[in-house]
Amino acid sequence: MNKIYFLLLAVSFTSCVPAIRYVGESLPPTKKVDVYVARESIKQPFEFIGKGYLNNLVVHANPETIQKKAILMARQKGADAVLITDQYVLRSAAFGTNSIDSIGKAGLSFSRADPTTEMNIFFIKYNK
Repeated sequence: MNKIYFLLLAVSFTSCVPAIRYVGESLPPTKKVDVYVARESIKQPFEFIGKGYLNNLVVHANPETIQKKAILMARQKGADAVLITDQYVLRSAAFGTNSIDSIGKAGLSFSRADPTTEMNIFFIKYNK
């Protein structure tokens, strides 16, 4: 019985850990990876070789953890740098709906906008 509780506890902790899904080229691994938070900060010519996506389940992930995971993935995929940006996103629109219940009472319900930020992770290869 204790094994089942331990397994459930382990699953609940790991389900909230941010994971990065990668789409792009895979080149020979690199050792040093630069980190940027603004495109304007990159002073040398470069090209994007891939993009990273976070799990949809991760709502309030620690940015430092995401950065560490992005650097690790950049090394594995052969990137020289990562560009991590964020943007303000509304997850749902605000609206109202009218309804009438079974005894004829009218009602009005609302859904509110849910503002959040979304991280973008770009993997960069410097042009030599």
